[in-house]
Amino acid sequence: MLGLLSLVLPKKDFSETENRYLERVPEFSTRAVFSGSFSEDASDYVSDHIAGRDFWVKCKTELEKLSGKTAPVVFDLCSGSGCIAISVAKLFPKAKVYAVEKSHEACVYLKKNIKLNKVKNVELIKGDISNPDILKGIKPDLILSNPPYVKTEEIPQLQKEVQHEPVSALDGGIDGLDFYKILSADWMSRMPSGTVMAVECGEGQAEDISQMFFLSRCEVDIINDLSGIPRVVTAVKR
Repeated sequence: MLGLLSLVLPKKDFSETENRYLERVPEFSTRAVFSGSFSEDASDYVSDHIAGRDFWVKCKTELEKLSGKTAPVVFDLCSGSGCIAISVAKLFPKAKVYAVEKSHEACVYLKKNIKLNKVKNVELIKGDISNPDILKGIKPDLILSNPPYVKTEEIPQLQKEVQHEPVSALDGGIDGLDFYKILSADWMSRMPSGTVMAVECGEGQAEDISQMFFLSRCEVDIINDLSGIPRVVTAVKR
């Protein structure tokens, strides 16, 4: 079972509905992942906005596939403050997790969170995912990403609790799909057969993202979140 995950992030409360749902998935301790010990001096900077609650739960099947591997390799692209990377590292102590993040400010908190959680199997890679060669020569078993996916024009209308984040942590371009174009065309297209990727997406984006991965020769699936909204796209390279 995953131990308590401590993060330098603002605390977020679960709704009653979410609490009831999360009670049904104790094997992954999802509640611990997103409501662990929070530092009192938490920064306002949060690049992954804890939208990963549903992402984490819905990636359960992909994560379970790692259980049969001796030393699985996992990429967390657009890692932000490291929530996903550190969670996977604690769940699979023998895994090697590469957390890729380009923002200097995010990397500061990612480093703090790695140290705070005492994980030895997470390696921070400071770099831009637009350059897939940053992890050249390393074959992943699973790639996870919760990238920016808000349309540029919609950022000013976001909820106040989201707008405290830097624009770079939110802005997915004109259509909100800039990062998925990179993940599918530049990353997944060059991966060997059997590689699995799971990405979180915004409401109304799943079909377009699925098509991108299909064109990169992947078998694709769409998974709904707690509210029944398509929120996670998984792709397996043919």
